[in-house]
Amino acid sequence: PPIDIHEGPEGLILEADLPGVSEDRVVIQLEDNVLNLRAQPVAPVPEGARVLHEEVPPLPFHRQFILSDEVDRAGITAELRQ
Repeated sequence: PPIDIHEGPEGLILEADLPGVSEDRVVIQLEDNVLNLRAQPVAPVPEGARVLHEEVPPLPFHRQFILSDEVDRAGITAELRQ
C-alpha cells in the first residue's frame, strides 16, 4: 500500500493506506532508529459465508523507515482513522 511522508508545523507525518486492516492487526515498532510498520489485512467475507476460492489472498504488509537522530522519539504517536 502507498505511504506518504510530509512535514508540517507539528513535525513529520507518515500516512499509510491500509485497506482491510483493523487497528488490532497493525504493529508499529521503533527499534533504535528504525520505525517498523507491519499490518495484516483480512479479506471481507459476508456473515455466514465461507471462502471457496481466493485468487489473491490478503498478504501481510511490512515497511521500514530509518529515522534521523533529529527525530524526537518521545513525541511519536500513532492513530488509525476510518
